[in-house]
Amino acid sequence: MRDCRTKGETALHRAAAFGDEACIQMLLDAGAARDAKDMNGDSPLGWASWYLRSAPILRLLCYGSFRAARLCGNEGEFAR
Repeated sequence: MRDCRTKGETALHRAAAFGDEACIQMLLDAGAARDAKDMNGDSPLGWASWYLRSAPILRLLCYGSFRAARLCGNEGEFAR
């Protein structure tokens, strides 16, 4: 999702800063790009770090969706 009124951030950027873990998980399951950059070159992980989000949210943004990894049959790996 891109909007001309934003500065290049995606829904995942906003969720990383202000959403809960379930919201972030839903976006990742729907195919949101963890490595998307805003106009300043910041990723959703950078936003989450800037807003001092909890460790589970940072881990989810850093390593991806463990649920998606299980669906792909990669039990020991995180989805990228």
